[in-house]
Amino acid sequence: MIRYGRVDEIASGGVVVVHRDRILLVDGRWSAWPAEPRFPEADDGGNMITEIVTMEVRLGAEEAFSSAFGEVCGLLLVSVGCRSVKLVRGVEDPSRFVAIVEWDSVESSVKNFVDTVRYMAFAARLMPYFVQDPLVEHFDDQLT
Repeated sequence: MIRYGRVDEIASGGVVVVHRDRILLVDGRWSAWPAEPRFPEADDGGNMITEIVTMEVRLGAEEAFSSAFGEVCGLLLVSVGCRSVKLVRGVEDPSRFVAIVEWDSVESSVKNFVDTVRYMAFAARLMPYFVQDPLVEHFDDQLT
């Protein structure tokens, strides 16, 4: 099972390359983009959770990171249970970014994104910009 790991752990020492509708596998073969996972439809009736991902980006790479996040954001948004994604940048510390992702549940985040090939491509594109591994936390809305 893949969890918020480093690129080399995710791809067994290789790099995942995404090109249009194909993925370059670690062994050098091209594969068609996988079909969307077959999970139950999202439950809009329950309380959502908010995932906060704090990311420290290398100095001088902030604009490139922001652009890269925009390129791969769609990989996250197509996940069943993902309600919204927002990326904000620190005013006092412009190298600190926070992704705010609303999910139906923590389980939908893991099952429908983290445990998929889409996450591997997402992480492979962003991990080179990080000073350290991102901090991922989940929060429950208390004002419902």
